[in-house]
Amino acid sequence: MKYIAKRTIKIIFIHLLFIQFVWADMGIAIQDTIPIDPSIRYGRLPNGFTYYIKNVPHTQKVLMDLYVKVGAYHQNPDQMDYAHAIEHLAFSTADHFPGHLRNNVKRLSQLGINLKDNGGNTGHIYTVYNFNIPINNNDALDMGLQWFRDISDLKLTTTAINGEKGVLRQEIMYGVGHRLDEFFLEKKLQSKLFPCNQDYSNLLEHNISFSPQSLIEFYKKWYRPDRMGLIITGNIKDMDAVENHVKERFSNIPIVKPPPQINTDCRLNYLQGPSRFVALGRKQNGNDMDKKSVEIYLYTRDKETLSLKNTREGLQRRLVWSAIASMFNSRISEDKRISGGVLYPPEPYSPFYQIVHSVIDNTEQQKIQNTIQLLQQVKTKGFTPEEWEDARKTILRRLGNTNSATYWKEQMANHFVYHEALPENKKKYLKQWLIGLSLKDINLYAGKYLSEIPNDIGIIAPTGHRILSISESKIREWIRQAIDISLIKDIPLVEKAIKPLISDEQVGSLKEVGYAKKNANIIGVNEFLLDNGVKVVIHNNKLSGRLKDRILIHGFSPKGALCFPEVDYFSAINAPLIVKTEGIGGLSGTELQDFISKHNIYLNHYIDPLETGIKVDGTLSNLENMLQLVYLYHTKPKKIDKKNFERWKQIERKWYINPSINPVGIDFSVLMGEVLNDKSMVLKGGTKRFSGISKTDKDRAFEIYIDLFENASDFTFILSGDFSRKSVLPLIQKYLGNLSNNMITTCDSSVIGQIKLNKGPQYHEFLTDKMKTSYLMKSVKYMLRFISKAEDSMDWKERIRVVALGRLINFRLNKFRYENGGALYNFSAHGVYNRYLESYSLGIYLDCTQQELEWLRQESKNLISEIKENGFNHQEFEEVFKNDLSLWYINGKGFTQKEIYGHYRYNDKLINKKEQDDFMKSLTLKDIQRTAIQYLKDDFMIEFIMRDSTNP
Repeated sequence: MKYIAKRTIKIIFIHLLFIQFVWADMGIAIQDTIPIDPSIRYGRLPNGFTYYIKNVPHTQKVLMDLYVKVGAYHQNPDQMDYAHAIEHLAFSTADHFPGHLRNNVKRLSQLGINLKDNGGNTGHIYTVYNFNIPINNNDALDMGLQWFRDISDLKLTTTAINGEKGVLRQEIMYGVGHRLDEFFLEKKLQSKLFPCNQDYSNLLEHNISFSPQSLIEFYKKWYRPDRMGLIITGNIKDMDAVENHVKERFSNIPIVKPPPQINTDCRLNYLQGPSRFVALGRKQNGNDMDKKSVEIYLYTRDKETLSLKNTREGLQRRLVWSAIASMFNSRISEDKRISGGVLYPPEPYSPFYQIVHSVIDNTEQQKIQNTIQLLQQVKTKGFTPEEWEDARKTILRRLGNTNSATYWKEQMANHFVYHEALPENKKKYLKQWLIGLSLKDINLYAGKYLSEIPNDIGIIAPTGHRILSISESKIREWIRQAIDISLIKDIPLVEKAIKPLISDEQVGSLKEVGYAKKNANIIGVNEFLLDNGVKVVIHNNKLSGRLKDRILIHGFSPKGALCFPEVDYFSAINAPLIVKTEGIGGLSGTELQDFISKHNIYLNHYIDPLETGIKVDGTLSNLENMLQLVYLYHTKPKKIDKKNFERWKQIERKWYINPSINPVGIDFSVLMGEVLNDKSMVLKGGTKRFSGISKTDKDRAFEIYIDLFENASDFTFILSGDFSRKSVLPLIQKYLGNLSNNMITTCDSSVIGQIKLNKGPQYHEFLTDKMKTSYLMKSVKYMLRFISKAEDSMDWKERIRVVALGRLINFRLNKFRYENGGALYNFSAHGVYNRYLESYSLGIYLDCTQQELEWLRQESKNLISEIKENGFNHQEFEEVFKNDLSLWYINGKGFTQKEIYGHYRYNDKLINKKEQDDFMKSLTLKDIQRTAIQYLKDDFMIEFIMRDSTNP
């Protein structure tokens, strides 16, 4: 849903590898074998409704979640996507969902409720609804409980259900539209290998034709109090009052008698059934480009995953499997014969472990046999002390903080949905148990848990591929041959040793260079100029989010790919990835990644169109390793050889065929940028990046890399984090101070010229079936943009006004779906400043159907006209500024790392928080309307449409 925080792709979009949800027993009642943690207020009402309440002091919000034990596994073939559809309808048909107060922003503000804190998600065996509220706010608590109570008695109608069908289809298009055929093929394979899954091949047709009454019956069958669990966790002052409130709200949900017959046997039937073999052909079409890979799935069944789930042994088993998977996957990545495979451990929702391979070089037999031999090697020889120590440290680090509301929410959800044991001091117990686990112990577990003979085999290959003509008996013969060879031939254990980045002798040869200190006059910032010309900014602040308790190093130069001839563009932007594959100093690319992984360091170095840089973050104890990495990437890249260059190409192809980022949106942005002559876009994926593989020259890439990275005086390094200047400065002098300056350069930054914007209105349409894309579009992307030159590129106040206008348009845009009934899932509005074009862009983006395109185009233009003529109302203004914009700009007392970067990279003015806050408070509706009239002119208007002309 758009206005609620449910951007995560739902059940139908979940990736085929089943990594997303853990299954629980589908039974109505359960008897705990281990008492629940006594710090949790846990109860079960007479009607079967379960609740958990946990006080977690010092949290900023109270998290409320309603779980219903129904998901995809509960659907019959003629009930596809029903659980997901009900999740949608819980927001639009519940009497007390706060979204009904959209037009009463004042009331929402009084309650401290932000609609973005509400959401839902549908999985294999549960549906969850989220509602976050301020602490100590009984009215907000009651609103959330009222909504959850409504969910047990939704007023579902034919009109409401039919009205949501289009949104559900658009969600499919948004999630997997670029690989829809492949997605359906994967789902079909899953359903044949593991019968708890469904074949979604005719999902789109079913969405159109299913009966609303059948959905209502499905809802009545599963949305029962005995299948519902409420979790409330956070800073709760009065546990008794909250518990009484819960009892008052949910005790009167009627019991459905008799309970429906619930099938709990699909997992057991699978475990007891015969082995399975499935081979499916992938139809190729003109847009498939490089989809020639063969996917191999090896499933080995694991009964104990189900039988031990509610025991301490079951908790231990989860940790052991996590360690085995980590170590085995590390072995796979090191073994060049089988690199590319991944082992996924068993979970209660999928009682088997699986190994998945993607093969593009016709070596299917070798990959299968080498994998079987590796399993045999682990069973007989075990893992090494180094492997075990690395895995144990990683798991201990991931066990996390028990003082967060999120942690307790997850633990209580595991107990309710998965029936996972939740004893007192669970995390402490697991940590102690894991610390006491020896290498001998883990190897005994590996020998016991792993089997070299898979029960079930699945294959997806292009139609006509030779692997599809090979019989099941022949493939199982390959497996027996591999086992026989392993028993006869001793497979040597490759000892994995993590090489140091730099030898002690080399470290000793690096001297601490001198520096000049500059007075920055910025709170929390010190500037230094090293003797080699490197500029260093030490920024003392506490980072948050993923970077909490870490140190971030960001080095950048204002030179990038655009300062070279156009023919060198892809050689430039791909150079860092090629170097990463080849390696640095005395380390190969694989050894380099092993080192980074072992030390829990994140590193990204890049050449973008307008910038070259490197980002590294890690703990303070790893600061010297981080600086050594920076030093080596700048001074010791390895000469690129042909073999690793070809390996890089294979990696790029895999990323494009199975992207982590939807390429359709990237392609749309690239095409719009080409119309605007905006060359600043960073290509993180998409068709243009893929086409650049063939345009990359390895020798020229290395020359450009040297040119950009070995000119130290071009670089500024910002070190952000909570540390003392004295502790880091000597290391900075040693490593950053010894970066070299290559005085010969072919980079000419003067080629970046002024940009001229053409007068509107303009119309541009892109047809994907006429382009070399890897997909055929089923939906339409539409963008209405207004682009105009900025009078003063340094005017921070004008930027805020434009951003505010964009967010107000976004707020108003909700009526397209919630009032006008558009089949919209993915839609938004923006207001941004483009540095390269030195212009402002305001726009409306819609991912819509072909049938609704013309209507929505006109609605978008009508909306802009309405805003210019009448502006916004006070309620809209208050909502955007209180719950949205202020959170974007007001970030505590100090300056953020992003603000410091903007200051040193682009000379942005650093505005203190009070000045920003005062300006925000001074803004009025008239200011915003003047901004709208100034920038939303027809002369600035450009329409962009991206679609497939063959799509009706």
